[in-house]
Amino acid sequence: MADDTNKLSLFQRTEAMMKIIDAEDLETFFSHLSALQTRDLRNFLENQLIYLAMLNKEPVMGQSIIRAKYEPAGEYFRRQNCGEPLESCLAESCHPNNPVCFGMKMSLQIRVLWDLLKPYLEKPAAE
Repeated sequence: MADDTNKLSLFQRTEAMMKIIDAEDLETFFSHLSALQTRDLRNFLENQLIYLAMLNKEPVMGQSIIRAKYEPAGEYFRRQNCGEPLESCLAESCHPNNPVCFGMKMSLQIRVLWDLLKPYLEKPAAE
């Protein structure tokens, strides 16, 4: 059986979207999440961005296009002076040994997503 404590509830996902719509600070929302819940939030917001781009009949925006807007993992890794191997940062598998660094990486990516999502949430979808 999967461990659901690493996933956000429907309520938490809705709360995150409402904070973006209301231009509230997401920091207070995700500061109490575990590192893996923060990754789940990042993944959820990526999916919402892909969906909203599709609704607005914009060019296809896939996960690779979105993730290219994040700080490269290698640069983040060097900036943090992390003791984990670079490969664990690239594979996002460092969370058991360094959850604080992993959570900071996810929060930086969530901020990028927030900026990308805001324009979609400020205008009506294309008809």
